[in-house]
Amino acid sequence: MEGFIAGAWRQFLRSEIYLGGQWRRLTRVEGYVGGQWRTLARFVQPLSVSISPTSVYGFANPFKPSVQTVTSGTVVATPSGGLGPYSYAWSSGNSPTSAFNSFTATLAANTELDFAATLTVTDSLGSTANASVDVTLVNESQT
Repeated sequence: MEGFIAGAWRQFLRSEIYLGGQWRRLTRVEGYVGGQWRTLARFVQPLSVSISPTSVYGFANPFKPSVQTVTSGTVVATPSGGLGPYSYAWSSGNSPTSAFNSFTATLAANTELDFAATLTVTDSLGSTANASVDVTLVNESQT
């Protein structure tokens, strides 16, 4: 959004107003247009996302000699800024993954799978942010 600030037209992402004895952050500007109130501008911080932990591991039962499904530990994604609600999409390499907060693969005996999974978060304004996690899944059982 632009406004006349300090004698010049400038862009700004945030504005505050002194109300009730304290400074309050404006989150939107509304106007009465066409017989109804409409949002004219929103003030939001840039969208970002963090993932914790940044590496997760999953291990199969080594005493079960066969192909096994291995599931990693849990990751937590925390978006900030932007404007909710948020949507989440995971991908790993060239193939999408259906991961929500952990990763699963079916592995043959004595097999290890290492990959990076990337989370893309999209806010309701269409802004996106990415974060990655390293995933290691291991099946050390013998055939």
